[in-house]
Amino acid sequence: MGSFSYAYKEIVADKPTEYVKIMLSYLVVALLSLLAPLGIVGIISIIASYAGVQATIISLVSFSLYILIVHILFSGAYGSLIKALDVQNLYRKGTGMPEMINYMMKNAMPLTIIKTIEYLAIFLFAGVILGASYYLNLFSSTFYIGIIAILVLFFVFTVKYLFSTSVVSYVKTGKVFGSISKSFKIALVKVIYYFPGYIIFCIVLVSFLIPVLNIISALVLYPMALLALIKEYEKLM
Repeated sequence: MGSFSYAYKEIVADKPTEYVKIMLSYLVVALLSLLAPLGIVGIISIIASYAGVQATIISLVSFSLYILIVHILFSGAYGSLIKALDVQNLYRKGTGMPEMINYMMKNAMPLTIIKTIEYLAIFLFAGVILGASYYLNLFSSTFYIGIIAILVLFFVFTVKYLFSTSVVSYVKTGKVFGSISKSFKIALVKVIYYFPGYIIFCIVLVSFLIPVLNIISALVLYPMALLALIKEYEKLM
């Protein structure tokens, strides 16, 4: 609980405007991550209509999956940038906008690599489960569909947990694969100390689905939970 009391003091009592600014930036980036793939769809649709290309069901499904992947990678990469800026602001008080922009430009590629590896691991585990289920014809049973969904969610949660401090580790070390290994070390070796805080962090993320509460979460609860995880990282390392 010491980490959460620290986060409360840091955000609510001392410098709330700094973290509100960063969280508003995060919301803008999240919106852009949704609009960017939609813009790609619009442009390609216009080009296809002028070229007289007829869309088929397979091509539409394939293209939809492609847009989904683009959205996930775009959102994950730039979401990591905002998180890294949050960490940067924690370690360097008074970070100005020019420094923030410079940090984003300098570290965009490494953070994108980290998030790409994370999502590839998710797609790999989910793909193996879904592929095996299709091969065994398990989708014909509602019961098995529920079991499959639970397994997929479990593996997604596990991968996200293992990578949960990778961005923070990168900010501290500047190494892509070193930050991933440090994240795994904390998640597995220090699980008793780190896991409770991560569960609270996940609960805060789920609160984004609740109207009105999601605004409070974005501006207050999320940065508090994030700072608490960062504080736990510092203590465990």
